[in-house]
Amino acid sequence: MNVNGQSIKFGKISDKVNYANPDQAGYHHCAFWRLSDGHSIIASCTPFTMQRCGKNLEFDYKCCAGYEKIEKLSYTFKDFKKGECALQLSPYEMCTELIGNQSDISPFADKMKSLNQFNTKTPDKPYTIFAPSTRNAEKYKDFTNSAEHIVPGRFYLKDLKSGLQLNTLDPKRKLYVTREHYG
Repeated sequence: MNVNGQSIKFGKISDKVNYANPDQAGYHHCAFWRLSDGHSIIASCTPFTMQRCGKNLEFDYKCCAGYEKIEKLSYTFKDFKKGECALQLSPYEMCTELIGNQSDISPFADKMKSLNQFNTKTPDKPYTIFAPSTRNAEKYKDFTNSAEHIVPGRFYLKDLKSGLQLNTLDPKRKLYVTREHYG
């Protein structure tokens, strides 16, 4: 194979040709060709610069599909740095629909739909939903307050340590985290 006038054999590492390496840009980043019209297309295993239609194309590193860049930090992002890509949350209407389709937590979804925070297509911030399982139906037969199971902010499993207290959408209640030995 001949690249930029240099003969390269399969498996040979060249110090003259650099290839797109998403890990170099950071976790959950993907390489995109930057086209002359301003658009980007996804790229892989391609040199950092190459010519297309007589013009040089270069790579941008952006968040991969399904991830978004963290612009400002809060305690919920303690393991991330500003500018890193974090998994996107589903839009709120999809959250209520997803929860509603789960038979063991569907009573929770009906109550959640009535909350003001979930009646908008452009939410003001992310939320973490701790949907209670109703497998023990007797425990939830009088369930009325879904706000006590929804926490402002984005939390991942690794953020949730035993003893952590989280403010919920119900100002009178906190959510207490207890981790079991299996998770």
